[in-house]
Amino acid sequence: MKILYGVQGTGNGHISRARAMAKALLDHPELEVQWLFSGREPDKLFSMEPFGDYWWREGLTFVHREGRINTLATARQLNVGRLLRDIRELPLDDFDLVISDFEPVTAWAARRRGKASLGLGHQYAFNFPIPAPRFNWMARGIMRAFAPVRSSLGMHWYHFGHPILPPIAQPHAQSGDGDHILVYLPFEHHAPLLEELARVPEQFIVYGAPINLPAADNIQLKAPPSRASSRMWLQPGR
Repeated sequence: MKILYGVQGTGNGHISRARAMAKALLDHPELEVQWLFSGREPDKLFSMEPFGDYWWREGLTFVHREGRINTLATARQLNVGRLLRDIRELPLDDFDLVISDFEPVTAWAARRRGKASLGLGHQYAFNFPIPAPRFNWMARGIMRAFAPVRSSLGMHWYHFGHPILPPIAQPHAQSGDGDHILVYLPFEHHAPLLEELARVPEQFIVYGAPINLPAADNIQLKAPPSRASSRMWLQPGR
Protein backbone atom coordinates (compact mmCIF):
# COMPACT_ATOMS: atom_id res chain seq x y z
CA MET A 1 0.00 0.00 0.00
CA LYS A 2 1.36 3.40 -0.99
CA ILE A 3 0.65 6.36 1.27
CA LEU A 4 1.26 10.06 0.69
CA TYR A 5 1.64 11.61 4.14
CA GLY A 6 1.39 15.41 4.31
CA VAL A 7 2.60 17.34 7.36
CA GLN A 8 2.00 20.99 8.26
CA GLY A 9 5.42 22.48 9.04
CA THR A 10 4.28 25.54 11.01
CA GLY A 11 5.71 25.18 14.53
CA ASN A 12 7.22 21.89 15.67
CA GLY A 13 4.21 19.94 17.00
CA HIS A 14 3.08 18.47 13.68
CA ILE A 15 6.63 17.45 12.75
CA SER A 16 7.27 15.90 16.17
CA ARG A 17 4.15 13.78 15.77
CA ALA A 18 5.26 12.83 12.27
CA ARG A 19 8.64 11.64 13.58
CA ALA A 20 6.88 9.34 16.04
CA MET A 21 4.63 8.06 13.23
CA ALA A 22 7.63 7.51 10.92
CA LYS A 23 9.26 5.32 13.56
CA ALA A 24 6.06 3.33 14.11
CA LEU A 25 5.49 2.85 10.38
CA LEU A 26 8.87 1.13 10.07
CA ASP A 27 7.23 -1.87 11.74
CA HIS A 28 4.97 -2.22 8.69
CA PRO A 29 7.20 -2.88 5.66
CA GLU A 30 4.11 -3.54 3.55
CA LEU A 31 3.43 0.23 3.68
CA GLU A 32 5.36 2.52 1.35
CA VAL A 33 5.21 6.09 2.67
CA GLN A 34 6.13 9.27 0.81
CA TRP A 35 6.35 12.31 3.09
CA LEU A 36 5.44 15.86 2.09
CA PHE A 37 6.00 18.99 4.21
CA SER A 38 4.67 22.50 3.74
CA GLY A 39 4.15 25.68 5.73
CA ARG A 40 7.82 26.35 6.50
CA GLU A 41 10.79 27.25 4.33
CA PRO A 42 12.86 24.14 3.56
CA ASP A 43 16.06 25.59 5.04
CA LYS A 44 14.26 25.97 8.40
CA LEU A 45 13.30 22.31 8.68
CA PHE A 46 15.57 20.25 10.92
CA SER A 47 16.13 16.66 12.07
CA MET A 48 14.39 15.37 8.95
CA GLU A 49 16.36 12.12 8.56
CA PRO A 50 13.37 9.87 9.46
CA PHE A 51 11.52 11.07 6.36
CA GLY A 52 14.08 10.14 3.69
CA ASP A 53 13.68 11.97 0.37
CA TYR A 54 10.63 13.95 1.40
CA TRP A 55 8.74 16.36 -0.83
CA TRP A 56 8.24 20.04 -0.07
CA ARG A 57 5.57 22.54 -1.07
CA GLU A 58 5.03 26.12 0.04
CA GLY A 59 1.52 25.44 1.35
CA LEU A 60 -0.12 27.76 3.87
CA THR A 61 0.92 29.12 7.23
CA PHE A 62 -0.29 31.66 9.75
CA VAL A 63 1.42 34.82 10.95
CA HIS A 64 1.22 35.22 14.73
CA ARG A 65 1.61 38.40 16.75
CA GLU A 66 1.66 38.24 20.55
CA GLY A 67 -0.31 35.02 20.79
CA ARG A 68 -2.91 35.86 18.14
CA ILE A 69 -3.24 35.15 14.44
CA ASN A 70 -2.65 38.35 12.49
CA THR A 71 -5.30 37.99 9.78
CA LEU A 72 -4.03 40.83 7.59
CA ALA A 73 -0.38 39.72 7.70
CA THR A 74 -1.45 36.13 7.05
CA ALA A 75 -3.45 37.19 3.97
CA ARG A 76 -0.56 39.27 2.64
CA GLN A 77 1.89 36.37 2.63
CA LEU A 78 -0.45 33.90 0.91
CA ASN A 79 0.51 32.82 -2.59
CA VAL A 80 -2.89 31.59 -3.73
CA GLY A 81 -1.82 30.97 -7.32
CA ARG A 82 1.04 28.73 -6.31
CA LEU A 83 -1.13 26.90 -3.80
CA LEU A 84 -3.77 26.11 -6.41
CA ARG A 85 -1.11 25.00 -8.87
CA ASP A 86 0.52 22.72 -6.29
CA ILE A 87 -2.85 21.17 -5.47
CA ARG A 88 -3.66 20.66 -9.14
CA GLU A 89 -0.27 19.23 -10.10
CA LEU A 90 0.45 17.04 -7.08
CA PRO A 91 1.12 13.49 -8.40
CA LEU A 92 -1.44 11.28 -6.67
CA ASP A 93 -2.13 8.51 -9.19
CA ASP A 94 0.24 5.98 -7.62
CA PHE A 95 -1.02 6.42 -4.06
CA ASP A 96 -3.74 4.40 -2.37
CA LEU A 97 -4.27 6.71 0.61
CA VAL A 98 -3.51 10.32 1.54
CA ILE A 99 -2.86 11.12 5.20
CA SER A 100 -2.88 14.78 6.18
CA ASP A 101 -1.55 16.12 9.46
CA PHE A 102 -3.47 19.35 8.87
CA GLU A 103 -1.51 19.83 5.63
CA PRO A 104 -3.57 21.63 2.96
CA VAL A 105 -1.89 20.66 -0.32
CA THR A 106 -2.30 16.90 0.15
CA ALA A 107 -5.77 17.24 1.70
CA TRP A 108 -7.18 19.43 -1.06
CA ALA A 109 -5.49 17.42 -3.83
CA ALA A 110 -7.11 14.24 -2.46
CA ARG A 111 -10.52 15.91 -2.26
CA ARG A 112 -10.22 17.32 -5.77
CA ARG A 113 -9.43 13.88 -7.24
CA GLY A 114 -11.64 11.73 -5.04
CA LYS A 115 -8.78 9.95 -3.29
CA ALA A 116 -9.25 8.30 0.09
CA SER A 117 -7.95 10.68 2.75
CA LEU A 118 -7.42 10.51 6.50
CA GLY A 119 -6.72 13.47 8.77
CA LEU A 120 -4.58 13.03 11.88
CA GLY A 121 -4.02 15.87 14.31
CA HIS A 122 -5.18 18.08 17.12
CA GLN A 123 -7.26 20.37 14.92
CA TYR A 124 -9.55 17.51 13.87
CA ALA A 125 -10.61 17.07 17.52
CA PHE A 126 -12.60 20.29 17.14
CA ASN A 127 -14.98 18.45 14.81
CA PHE A 128 -16.58 17.35 18.08
CA PRO A 129 -18.31 19.63 20.63
CA ILE A 130 -15.38 19.83 23.06
CA PRO A 131 -14.39 22.79 25.28
CA ALA A 132 -12.63 25.35 23.11
CA PRO A 133 -12.01 29.07 22.84
CA ARG A 134 -14.78 31.08 21.25
CA PHE A 135 -13.73 30.98 17.62
CA ASN A 136 -15.29 33.71 15.51
CA TRP A 137 -16.97 32.68 12.29
CA MET A 138 -13.85 33.41 10.23
CA ALA A 139 -11.49 31.39 12.43
CA ARG A 140 -13.91 28.45 12.57
CA GLY A 141 -14.37 28.55 8.79
CA ILE A 142 -10.63 28.62 8.19
CA MET A 143 -10.08 25.67 10.51
CA ARG A 144 -12.72 23.57 8.74
CA ALA A 145 -11.55 24.48 5.23
CA PHE A 146 -7.79 24.45 5.81
CA ALA A 147 -7.18 20.73 5.29
CA PRO A 148 -10.48 18.90 4.67
CA VAL A 149 -10.40 15.09 4.68
CA ARG A 150 -12.84 12.25 4.15
CA SER A 151 -12.18 10.68 7.58
CA SER A 152 -10.31 12.06 10.58
CA LEU A 153 -8.81 11.09 13.92
CA GLY A 154 -8.62 14.04 16.29
CA MET A 155 -6.08 14.15 19.12
CA HIS A 156 -6.42 16.00 22.41
CA TRP A 157 -5.28 15.79 26.02
CA TYR A 158 -8.72 14.45 27.00
CA HIS A 159 -11.45 12.76 24.99
CA PHE A 160 -14.49 14.51 26.62
CA GLY A 161 -16.57 11.43 25.86
CA HIS A 162 -15.84 11.48 22.14
CA PRO A 163 -13.72 9.17 19.91
CA ILE A 164 -10.62 11.36 20.31
CA LEU A 165 -7.10 9.93 20.63
CA PRO A 166 -4.43 11.11 23.08
CA PRO A 167 -1.46 13.05 21.64
CA ILE A 168 1.25 11.16 19.77
CA ALA A 169 4.85 11.94 20.65
CA GLN A 170 8.14 10.11 20.88
CA PRO A 171 9.16 9.28 24.46
CA HIS A 172 12.29 11.05 25.67
CA ALA A 173 14.96 9.81 28.02
CA GLN A 174 15.29 11.53 31.38
CA SER A 175 16.89 14.90 30.67
CA GLY A 176 18.82 15.20 33.92
CA ASP A 177 17.02 18.45 34.76
CA GLY A 178 15.11 16.95 37.67
CA ASP A 179 11.35 17.19 38.15
CA HIS A 180 9.93 19.91 35.95
CA ILE A 181 7.00 20.93 33.78
CA LEU A 182 7.68 21.17 30.06
CA VAL A 183 6.15 24.21 28.34
CA TYR A 184 5.94 24.53 24.57
CA LEU A 185 3.83 27.53 23.57
CA PRO A 186 5.85 29.16 20.78
CA PHE A 187 3.05 31.37 19.46
CA GLU A 188 2.06 32.89 22.79
CA HIS A 189 3.06 36.39 23.88
CA HIS A 190 6.26 35.39 25.67
CA ALA A 191 6.60 38.18 28.27
CA PRO A 192 3.22 37.63 30.02
CA LEU A 193 3.67 33.86 29.73
CA LEU A 194 6.97 33.99 31.63
CA GLU A 195 5.46 36.37 34.19
CA GLU A 196 2.66 33.89 34.91
CA LEU A 197 5.05 30.93 35.19
CA ALA A 198 7.24 32.89 37.61
CA ARG A 199 4.28 33.03 40.04
CA VAL A 200 3.85 29.24 40.11
CA PRO A 201 5.92 27.27 42.67
CA GLU A 202 7.16 24.72 40.13
CA GLN A 203 10.22 24.27 37.92
CA PHE A 204 9.62 24.91 34.20
CA ILE A 205 11.59 24.21 31.05
CA VAL A 206 10.28 26.41 28.26
CA TYR A 207 10.85 25.78 24.57
CA GLY A 208 9.80 28.22 21.88
CA ALA A 209 10.56 31.51 23.60
CA PRO A 210 13.75 33.46 22.77
CA ILE A 211 16.44 32.13 25.09
CA ASN A 212 17.81 35.63 25.76
CA LEU A 213 14.63 36.82 27.52
CA PRO A 214 14.89 37.56 31.26
CA ALA A 215 13.36 34.70 33.23
CA ALA A 216 12.80 33.87 36.89
CA ASP A 217 14.94 31.30 38.71
CA ASN A 218 12.28 28.59 38.33
CA ILE A 219 12.35 28.85 34.51
CA GLN A 220 14.88 27.45 32.04
CA LEU A 221 14.65 28.69 28.45
CA LYS A 222 15.84 26.21 25.86
CA ALA A 223 15.99 26.32 22.08
CA PRO A 224 14.91 23.32 19.98
CA PRO A 225 17.65 21.58 17.96
CA SER A 226 18.46 23.21 14.63
CA ARG A 227 20.18 20.49 12.60
CA ALA A 228 19.20 20.86 8.95
CA SER A 229 18.54 17.79 6.87
CA SER A 230 20.54 17.21 3.72
CA ARG A 231 18.02 14.85 2.11
CA MET A 232 15.18 16.51 0.27
CA TRP A 233 13.30 16.25 -3.02
CA LEU A 234 11.67 19.60 -3.52
CA GLN A 235 9.39 19.42 -6.55
CA PRO A 236 8.85 15.87 -7.90
CA GLY A 237 6.86 15.31 -11.05
CA ARG A 238 7.65 18.69 -12.62
